[in-house]
Amino acid sequence: GYESFDTKVHERGPRSQRAVHKAIGDAAKSMAQVVEEMRNNKLLDERARSRLADDVVGPLEKLRDGELARARDLADAIVAATDEAGKVAKSKEAGELSRAIVGEIQTIINHMKRVTDLAELVARLREIMKKQRDLMEETRRGKSDNK
Repeated sequence: GYESFDTKVHERGPRSQRAVHKAIGDAAKSMAQVVEEMRNNKLLDERARSRLADDVVGPLEKLRDGELARARDLADAIVAATDEAGKVAKSKEAGELSRAIVGEIQTIINHMKRVTDLAELVARLREIMKKQRDLMEETRRGKSDNK
């Protein structure tokens, strides 16, 4: 909508950008809390938790403080622009920035999926290890019952 110079998009832009900015900020805060809970409860290993912090939390915070803040300011500037040429230039820039933001969010989501896959793998391995220990214990009990 920005690149096609849609006036309705321009009118909704500031409110929409603030909503996205808040959502990303909330996501960053939530993910930071998840990492802290994982650390406190010793879930996964430090490397996996660090990866989550480095590949998800950090980029979300960077996006919130960088590109999203800039997109919010651009949306305000488009509405405030009095000359058509200024509005068109800012609108084009906002469109390019929006595309870059979507790409960054997709990258973060892909990182989240990798960490989620790792967490599932660790949970499955722990389950297999428990079954193995239970089987070994059962075997030991069986041997001691036969003596």
